[in-house]
Amino acid sequence: MKIYKVLGHRGRITIPFEIREAMDIGCNDILSFEQQKDDTILIRKEQVCDNCRAEQPNAVTKPTNETTLLD
Repeated sequence: MKIYKVLGHRGRITIPFEIREAMDIGCNDILSFEQQKDDTILIRKEQVCDNCRAEQPNAVTKPTNETTLLD
């Protein structure tokens, strides 16, 4: 699936409905963005875990779903 979007003058972009639906992304979900060497951007849906802080003080998120968008 390839969908084109225009980056707004404030640096914002809307994630298309089809991608949000496929990744089960909703309001207040946490996303991470990682630039790859081949100019792709890896987007992950993150989840704040319930017991992470008790186990590891610095571990607060874990990846739950991911997709790659090509530049």
